[in-house]
Amino acid sequence: MKSGFTLIELLLVITIISILTAVTVVDYQSAEKNFSLERSANKLAQEMRRVEQMAMSAEQIGSPGAKFYPEGGYGIRFEEPDAGSPLGQAFIFADCDNNHQFTSGNDICDGSFSEKIKDIELEKDIKIKSLSPISNLDITFKSPGPTIIFFSEKAESLITEAVITISLLENGNTKTVKINKAGLIEAE
Repeated sequence: MKSGFTLIELLLVITIISILTAVTVVDYQSAEKNFSLERSANKLAQEMRRVEQMAMSAEQIGSPGAKFYPEGGYGIRFEEPDAGSPLGQAFIFADCDNNHQFTSGNDICDGSFSEKIKDIELEKDIKIKSLSPISNLDITFKSPGPTIIFFSEKAESLITEAVITISLLENGNTKTVKINKAGLIEAE
């Protein structure tokens, strides 16, 4: 009697290995995209904490020799997707004119530079899906507490909590970042 494998046995083993490999690769790609969504939610929460810390420490901005603390503290602006920004946008700003919102223009702060400090870049294929309670939202942190102020021109009542929902473009999975009036920031 001869020992060894038949052609059918070899083909069966190769087929099983191929199926297991395909399932693993597909699952890995899906997990990687969900992990990028998780990282983006954590990044948004981290950036909010960073802005809060900038306000609490009274961090100064401006050119050397002419540094100052912005009168209204520091803030973070969230905008839902639109024609100009299909993925939405978020950025950090200095509230130089103490109006609790981002003011666009080139010469706002100390008459020499824009309020916008830094864009917050989300990972590839991640978009800001929704903002609650309103579509464009400014959250400012003012020293020394910090005092937290939620502002939107479209808000009809006092805002006490904000929920930022981000999603994957491909499968629509979502993550939320919440902040309340007390300064509690959660990425869920």
